[in-house]
Amino acid sequence: MMKLSKLFWMVLMSLVLAINNNIFAEDTPELEKIIQRVSIEGHKTVNESMIFARIKSKVGKVYSKADIDGDIKRLYELGYFSKISVDVDETLDGINLIYVVVEKPKITEIVMEGNKKYTTKRFLKKIKSKVGQILNDAQLVADKVTILDYYQSKGYEATEVSYMTQIDEASASALVIFKIVEHKKSKVKDITILGNQAIKGRKILKVMKTKKRGFFRRGIFKEDQFDDDLNRILNLYRSQGYIDVEITSHDVKRMPSGEIFIDIAI
Repeated sequence: MMKLSKLFWMVLMSLVLAINNNIFAEDTPELEKIIQRVSIEGHKTVNESMIFARIKSKVGKVYSKADIDGDIKRLYELGYFSKISVDVDETLDGINLIYVVVEKPKITEIVMEGNKKYTTKRFLKKIKSKVGQILNDAQLVADKVTILDYYQSKGYEATEVSYMTQIDEASASALVIFKIVEHKKSKVKDITILGNQAIKGRKILKVMKTKKRGFFRRGIFKEDQFDDDLNRILNLYRSQGYIDVEITSHDVKRMPSGEIFIDIAI
């Protein structure tokens, strides 16, 4: 009986100790790991200060996997790297972080195809991508818009612009090709105002910057300018006290000849 009693107390004490150890382990926070060093490897052209500006993991801060993930995302957003990884070296003193980047290839040539109205030299001056720079897709998209905007400002509203790249991985070089499909210049042939009972049509046409082609007018159509014209019409009506006025529809008809016919219903 005494042996059973002694065994019972031994088992009970073991259970108590195990429970206490578990509670202690749960209540004791994991020791924070402090970043001791941050370095960058693999960059050749991109300025190191630009890379560090996107990294929030700094010396003296507590190491955080979430911060590392955020750093990688921000570095990719720069548009200069094809691959980014982070080596985490844990030492007795703390954490050493090594950001390893692989730069995208350099642009060795920029070609324009299909541009008959304007020279390649003109567009090379306007775009920001240059030979010798690292290939940046975001910048190429902006350059495409720059070329398109130029055509539209000259009345070639239907012009199409796209780009492609040819990359030689062996030499880490890239050829950039902008493809331009030119169309006939868009000319506004006529503008018709419908449903305007309170204000005469010629008064409405006067506040619009989009004009039909005339002897002293080119009649160039610009999409953003036309959108502003719709607001100008509404403002004209509201200035006359017609607060609830609406433009019920507007139609821009583009002919194969390049002529444009506009209908605006109020």
